[in-house]
Amino acid sequence: MMILTKHQDNNELFYNLKDLNNALWNPIKANETEVLMFTITGKTYNEKKEALREIAKTAQIMDCGGLGWWEESEIAAWFEVQARRYGLTKELRENGFPV
Repeated sequence: MMILTKHQDNNELFYNLKDLNNALWNPIKANETEVLMFTITGKTYNEKKEALREIAKTAQIMDCGGLGWWEESEIAAWFEVQARRYGLTKELRENGFPV
């Protein structure tokens, strides 16, 4: 599981909920932080495919800039695997994802 957070101009990538909880212990900071969880939910293939589309849209809206090269490569690798799994490689590539 990957979780991307954006607080003002500071972006962070977390790999579990414990680390996220420790980083957002301050309620003021937690209320001002955007969170994107990289988890695909749904029962059917088409529901999961649509969930991936929504995650991609949200990631573009959040503007994931300001991350290190390692975090950027982790996100790109996750999208590449999921795009292949759900047949969205061409669509994501057309929308600017490096898959």
